[in-house]
Amino acid sequence: QDGKVIENSEATILGPNAGNSVTDELCSKQKAKFGDPDDFAAKGALKSMGEALDRGMVLVLSLWDDSDVNMLWLDSAWPTDEAPRKP
Repeated sequence: QDGKVIENSEATILGPNAGNSVTDELCSKQKAKFGDPDDFAAKGALKSMGEALDRGMVLVLSLWDDSDVNMLWLDSAWPTDEAPRKP
């Protein structure tokens, strides 16, 4: 980017001065804000993730788009006009 730094946006939903980079504190605040279990911290957070990366990993990506159903089919209740528990 020709030496130009483009800052990440601030995580304003977590309150003032929440930050704009991924840290253990930011991840924990996010889990607390949304009432999710802090499984990332329980597994050693960024330190453990860094150690795992040092051991070597393969990056696998899946890029897809399904504009007809707003990409709901993978991880949500779809179709939206049916009961979520219906197989």
